[in-house]
Amino acid sequence: MKYNIIILFIAAVAFSCNSVDDLLKTSANYSVEQTANVDLIQDGPKTFSITQEFATPADVDKFGSNLDAIEITGISMKFTNYTGTDVKITDASLDFVGTGSSISINGEIDLNAVNGAGAIDLDVTGIDFTAINAKFLTDKKISVKVAGTVNNVPVTFDVTFTIDIKVTGSI
Repeated sequence: MKYNIIILFIAAVAFSCNSVDDLLKTSANYSVEQTANVDLIQDGPKTFSITQEFATPADVDKFGSNLDAIEITGISMKFTNYTGTDVKITDASLDFVGTGSSISINGEIDLNAVNGAGAIDLDVTGIDFTAINAKFLTDKKISVKVAGTVNNVPVTFDVTFTIDIKVTGSI
């Protein structure tokens, strides 16, 4: 009788899963970040463009060839080390290099107000991350070009971008 119950349990588990891989499937959340310095001189251009590369954390290597998906779940930015006078950023955008996808940051970013404050979460609602996630999965990294215009120079600031990702695979 004891063995019949064990066999029934194993059969129930086996039939409730599509495959053994489903039993081993797991996901984990990570954050990857990069900091860039913007330094625009007096009488110089008022636009900036910086490309940063975001790589998956080394811990993701545990999935090996069993990595099924990398999904961007959030993007935030934080401004620090600002020096300038009444500087605002306009026409800011993030371009995910090689994917044809970009995010426009609507409105002005007042560096006086946000310097050293908490991170600003970007509204990623409605953005199709299909191509971005596919490239991130294939290359295990993604390059992001950050561009914008400032209203006053000289200005110096650091901007830290954090990309939150969900990684799914089998171990």
